[in-house]
Amino acid sequence: MTIGRKPVLELGLFRTHRSGQEGKLGGLPFGLPASKWPSCKVCGLPQGYIAQFRASDQLRLGRDGRALFLFQCPDGALCESWDPSTGASCALLIDGDQLTNHSTDAPAGTPVEPEAIVVGWEPADQAFGTYVGGTPTFGASHDETLGKQGRFLLQLFGYVDFKGPAPTPDQTGAEHRHYWGGRYGIDNVRVEQPPNQRQHFGDWSRGQTDVPGRPSQIMIHENGEWGFEWANFDGGNAYVFMDDERDWAFYFCEK
Repeated sequence: MTIGRKPVLELGLFRTHRSGQEGKLGGLPFGLPASKWPSCKVCGLPQGYIAQFRASDQLRLGRDGRALFLFQCPDGALCESWDPSTGASCALLIDGDQLTNHSTDAPAGTPVEPEAIVVGWEPADQAFGTYVGGTPTFGASHDETLGKQGRFLLQLFGYVDFKGPAPTPDQTGAEHRHYWGGRYGIDNVRVEQPPNQRQHFGDWSRGQTDVPGRPSQIMIHENGEWGFEWANFDGGNAYVFMDDERDWAFYFCEK
């Protein structure tokens, strides 16, 4: 199995300087024309923004300067966002001459996921997590018909991890949960609350309402790894493929 490259990420809350060319997960889309924001074809509500990436040598999108924007319906269980034919998810290709130079506000009431900025790339050391290129890591329940008509672009996992020391609740405004003990390091937990009350969306969402893109909860493990839950892929991964013949990208989720 060929493994691609995984992103090195920085918490969007701390990324003060941006070129607008960065790939990113969550937050608000940068460069997306507001008129292009997709709605779910099942329930009619605006889809939630998931991620974006620019065309590169490792992510061939058909044209130079093009950007890929990913969306899915916030109610993925009801609207079946794992099936690309339902219209509850969207992989949107925007050419460079159509991109704006600013962030696009989410439609009113649309949840905003916590944000992580891609600051570099490194070889993916295992068939797991978020990565670009290589070979997708499908689960045992994979539907062989999905993705068959396209070229694999990238895989997304619903947990974002970071390098370096973990921030404090004062810095993030999030609940911090410290885990340790046992085989998986989760036998014990110590919870730190931020100094100010959090405003967040609900059990399924990881973002805060008062600062779009700010995480609601940070998880810190005894080996020093830390991160947060990010997008709801129904407990599995999201996969993005490119149909070069039709110049079209598509996106689905699977456990």
